[in-house]
Amino acid sequence: MNFIHRFNSIDFPHESYPDYEDFYFLPLFSLFFPSIRFLLDRFIFEKVARRLIFGKGNKMLDYQTDDRRKRINKFKESAWKCIYYLSAEILALYVTYDEPWFTNTRYFWVGPGNQVWPDQKIKMKLKAVYMYTAGFYSYSIFALIFWETRRSDFGVSMSHHVATFMLIVLSYICRYVFH
Repeated sequence: MNFIHRFNSIDFPHESYPDYEDFYFLPLFSLFFPSIRFLLDRFIFEKVARRLIFGKGNKMLDYQTDDRRKRINKFKESAWKCIYYLSAEILALYVTYDEPWFTNTRYFWVGPGNQVWPDQKIKMKLKAVYMYTAGFYSYSIFALIFWETRRSDFGVSMSHHVATFMLIVLSYICRYVFH
């Protein structure tokens, strides 16, 4: 109950400057994603994959062949990515929809009270979007090494995840965030 009370007491419209201390929440988001993925993989994606790939009438005996296991794993990875990107898009739209710069790009670099980049404060809810995204990409580095199927483009994919994580962190610290 204490967590819910603290969450409800957060002033999401509150504005402050980006700070290194904001990244204290990053480990929470980094642990959130593998936990959710594990639960979805185990209790939902596996069952949906078997139903869609094999249909209702097939017997349980054929599930463990190598080709079918690969298809199930590919489905679970794709379903997870679909869930994450859909949730990230919905969160980003929810946070940014009422902002003046959402429909008028002249406001991208000017904040309230005519704050001009780089001296812009950002809202707590936009900070949450940054932490959500950074948490996913930090988790993705771990998942690529230990969880997902190793593919021929592993090096390219790993460099993409590391570069994306670094760009998210640097854009936050350098205040390339839109208010």
